[in-house]
Amino acid sequence: QGDDITRNLKTVQDIPLRLKGDYPTVVEVRGEAFMEKEALLRMNTRREEEGLSVFANPRNSTAGSLKMQDPKAVAQRPIRFFAFDMILDDEPIDITQSDKVDLLTDFGLPTNEYPQVCENLDEVLAVIKKFDTLRHDLPYETDGAVIKVNQTNLRDQLGSTSKFPRWAIAYKFEAEQAQTKLNDISLQVGRLGTITPVAELEPVLLAGTTVKRASLHNEEEIHRKDIRIGDTVLVE
Repeated sequence: QGDDITRNLKTVQDIPLRLKGDYPTVVEVRGEAFMEKEALLRMNTRREEEGLSVFANPRNSTAGSLKMQDPKAVAQRPIRFFAFDMILDDEPIDITQSDKVDLLTDFGLPTNEYPQVCENLDEVLAVIKKFDTLRHDLPYETDGAVIKVNQTNLRDQLGSTSKFPRWAIAYKFEAEQAQTKLNDISLQVGRLGTITPVAELEPVLLAGTTVKRASLHNEEEIHRKDIRIGDTVLVE
């Protein structure tokens, strides 16, 4: 179940309305919509000039845009797309993830420019290290790298848990941190009457989002960390 966003996706220029080449009758394409950092800045500048609210980060603006009711309005948003997998009705037993990426490109779908096949764990770790540096120069936000078993016929043997496949894992890079000032501590009352102290922070940009508030969990946590108004704090 979910939202039918077919009409909106047709406005995303990266997604062709018709596949190219010798494509199958039935194919399921899996991918991710995203927005580049510079494109978000330009869009927010334009919205400010028009007296409209601005978006906090590329992820929220992309998700919100794709759920809009008017495809013409979606067409004005700078949404991009990468295909990263596909499911075929009758898959050859020896097909690999890298074969699928090649096929997606042949069918005219955009794929990420940095896929890499590794032969062992040392190579995987070397690629992760490379991406940890490269990610700061990419035009879009990323918080990790996805590692998949290349031979798709082994995926059924590895199986899945109730939530996640055992043949793929997301490696998350170390979280970004920023220093800021604690201006105040407010109390938030939950639906069941639980009181949660909240840090009111000097706004700071972190991982593409402006952070103004953070949970302090409970009174014991405030005493344990000796958190006081006026402190300089580290936000992660």
